[in-house]
Amino acid sequence: MDNYKLLQKLAANRSILIIEDDKELNIELSEIFAIFFTKIASAFDAEEGLKKLRTNDFDIVISDITIPKKSGLKMISEFRAGHSHQSPLPNFIVLSGHVENYLEELQVLDIEHFLAKPYDPDTLFDIIISILESKSE
Repeated sequence: MDNYKLLQKLAANRSILIIEDDKELNIELSEIFAIFFTKIASAFDAEEGLKKLRTNDFDIVISDITIPKKSGLKMISEFRAGHSHQSPLPNFIVLSGHVENYLEELQVLDIEHFLAKPYDPDTLFDIIISILESKSE
């Protein structure tokens, strides 16, 4: 089964949030993942992303690090600190043009999935498939 069919199967009844201030990239990712995921949402800054995280349950969150109002890593840290644990934490995938500048912070936040921009879409798909397969076990 190719990756697209596998992703379609795994993403059924799953949700994803995209937090990206680059409007074109946000729309492009949203349109692509709308094909696979049952529920998709997007935000263009950290405050909007944090609000959506606090009011919805998402399986996966893709976030840029450099977004308006606060860094994506600060937003993730705040969300985790205030999470009620009544629902599972989403898996975060972090994107950045300069991932190497954030490696220590990514380790402290225990973020396993990060990609340097520009990233290979197939690599992003592989990461998402891996996350969804672990959630299905």
